[in-house]
Amino acid sequence: MKKQMTLAYALQWKKTVAAQLVALWHDLFTANSVEKPMAREVDVKAAYELAMKVSDYLIELQQVLDTASAPSRKLVLEKKELIDRMSNVQRIPTRHGPLRERGWDPEKATFVEYDAIYRKADLDLVIKDLQRRINRLQMEIDARNASITIEFDIPEYVEQPVV
Repeated sequence: MKKQMTLAYALQWKKTVAAQLVALWHDLFTANSVEKPMAREVDVKAAYELAMKVSDYLIELQQVLDTASAPSRKLVLEKKELIDRMSNVQRIPTRHGPLRERGWDPEKATFVEYDAIYRKADLDLVIKDLQRRINRLQMEIDARNASITIEFDIPEYVEQPVV
């Protein structure tokens, strides 16, 4: 059956299909080998066949989604890079001035003088700017995904979207 939906909805729905596959694999992991004389609650062979079909369908679905989201790919990559950059900036040490180290006993403690080029206030401004840029990119990605409509086949064995 053919369905039409926005790319934004299709990306969320793909997670539902992936969750269906995870549930099938869980059934296989728990029901394939049971103690005798326990009865199996799952038809293991049917679950395996369905898992293979859903897995193959996810590949097809991902191809459709990748093609539809190609115009946003640069934005997604830029957002990822900014997130990585922000993570690294947050890890830059900003110790500055004399700090007590190696114990808190005043007689045994030693002081070390630190000299930081980038101070916490400087890096906080950088992080704030990166967060603003990341949010702007996410809003642009969301707007594009909501404006793109795609159509594709949804087989009966896959959990159906509510559109």
